[in-house]
Amino acid sequence: MTQKTLILGMGLILMLTFDVSVQSIGDCDWLPDFSVEQNADWTPCEQNLNNTTMVLVPPGEFQMGSTQEKIQHAHTLMAQYWFGNANPEGMSFYDGELTTETNRQQITAPYWIDKYEVSNTQYRQCILVGPCAPAMAYPPDNDDPIVSIPHDRAIDYCTWRGGDLPTEIEWEYAARGPDRLIFPYGHEFDSNNANFCDENCEQAWSDQDRDDGFEGVASVDHYSSGISWIGAYNMAGNVSEWTRSQMLPDTSDQYIIRGGSFNDSPDRLRTAWRGFVFAQSRNRDLGFRCAYPFDVIDQGIIDLQEIPQVMFQSFEVDDPVATAGDTIIVS
Repeated sequence: MTQKTLILGMGLILMLTFDVSVQSIGDCDWLPDFSVEQNADWTPCEQNLNNTTMVLVPPGEFQMGSTQEKIQHAHTLMAQYWFGNANPEGMSFYDGELTTETNRQQITAPYWIDKYEVSNTQYRQCILVGPCAPAMAYPPDNDDPIVSIPHDRAIDYCTWRGGDLPTEIEWEYAARGPDRLIFPYGHEFDSNNANFCDENCEQAWSDQDRDDGFEGVASVDHYSSGISWIGAYNMAGNVSEWTRSQMLPDTSDQYIIRGGSFNDSPDRLRTAWRGFVFAQSRNRDLGFRCAYPFDVIDQGIIDLQEIPQVMFQSFEVDDPVATAGDTIIVS
């Protein structure tokens, strides 16, 4: 029997049983020479592997980043929420997105990416039977995305599952496709399709005319109307997501994050938006999803042994990163 202690602020005995299974949904039998030219060429396909649902990303081409026109569109969104009027200086926020000749990306091989952001439940599995270190979790609901995970711990989890964090190229292609959608679901922002900074948000740029019912994160399977062309959820909003791409390749401990969060205005929920944070950042609005090689299923099944008993209890934790009201997962 393997026993771990998780702080959830309540006493609870929970039985966890993990089923090892592979299940296909949709037509995953792509042809070796198949490549999409537009989003409509693709019908989403998913595989369930060890309680994790992955969606397939087919080969294709796309122009990464934003044209000057789309940067102006982003500036208009920012001005609407941040300043209430146009501010030319704000244009510099998006300089890193500007499209150049080198931004044309050729995706030559298919790959998988998580359909959902990694949840508390999934990360706890890795703590209990895998190599993952303890981490802070906001909030304790099992279906919410795991957050406050530094970059190296996110990599540890993805490696355990047979993958890695996506590069920002892989992330952006999965979010927008060959059509270069501004948002995963289309070219215009729709507040019904994402968890962003609405009246429940305490930031100065909050949208006081919108209430989505979430003070923080939403469950990873919420906002089905906002899925991307490959069937991935919450690639706009909810939590920003780590990538494995460095801000300055090979010379920096800052990594690119994508997608925007419940703390952000719509301009940061665009598929081309690029943020960066230090590798050890543990932010309550920062999570991740994993990407995998196409043959991950052929590489073997993760041995998820049955965990007969897990004790949940509440006690004090001396963690300099934690603050009052935080939930800490400890081993």
